[in-house]
Amino acid sequence: MAFLFLLAAAAQYNDPDPVQWTVIYLLPAIACVQSVRGKLNWVFPAAVCIVSLGWAAVLAPSALSKPVELKDLTGSFEMMNLAVEEAREMIGLLIVATWMCVLTIVEVRRGKSAIREPTE
Repeated sequence: MAFLFLLAAAAQYNDPDPVQWTVIYLLPAIACVQSVRGKLNWVFPAAVCIVSLGWAAVLAPSALSKPVELKDLTGSFEMMNLAVEEAREMIGLLIVATWMCVLTIVEVRRGKSAIREPTE
């Protein structure tokens, strides 16, 4: 997933507002790498999850008010129209939120299992 988030961040180079979109994809990439290294605190992915869900909620009324066909979302990577762009942005944020939720759960469980392990 870190690689996919890095690709998503790199794809923002021609976006009209690249900074915030690059950041929202780089943060989960960092979280993924830190998780693999065993150095991720669950608070980080939880915060990214909350921010992503909040941002998606802000986009949702506009993105869901205009019908967009699946083929328009996946058929081409260029911006077809504002409705497609908003739908793609909302889906991207939901992917980030979902994966950060998964990492949060993994890290909380990892922390609990570390507490239960007997010390010598």
